[in-house]
Amino acid sequence: MAKAWKEALRRHGSRAAALLEAQSWRRDSFVLTRIIGNDLPPRHRDGQSLANLAFILEHEPPLPGCEKRWIVNRIVDPARRAAVEALLRRHRQIFTTIPFEPARYGTIGWDLDGVPGDLAIRRGDPGTRDPGRRERILVRMYRHKNNYVMNNNGARNAALRDG
Repeated sequence: MAKAWKEALRRHGSRAAALLEAQSWRRDSFVLTRIIGNDLPPRHRDGQSLANLAFILEHEPPLPGCEKRWIVNRIVDPARRAAVEALLRRHRQIFTTIPFEPARYGTIGWDLDGVPGDLAIRRGDPGTRDPGRRERILVRMYRHKNNYVMNNNGARNAALRDG
């Protein structure tokens, strides 16, 4: 700290050094932001996001110097979103909701660029009878739609802006 103080004094005079010294005596604080989104089967069981949230709110102790905040991230089911928001309100938590917009979702096209023509799903195509192959094709085709719903980068950016 002494080196930083001396450098501030040399470059900006005693006012800057005094501000730097006052900063050094402040207790550190931080914001912990968590993102709550849709359950993603088969990774999650039905209702897991809400259950995890309830567990955290009921069992996690306060953290010294920490302000906890939440991002409610594009939860598709309005009833589930309302349940998450109600639980956060009940526990007097600060949160921001990024809404799921069905009209916007409807404008997002299929990602066919990454699907070679011989893998396209066609009625009666014997290749689509293989469930694993069909699943891989569908995951690729839904890529843009899934990215909208999951919104990983958007939610992280919202957390950074808020914090």
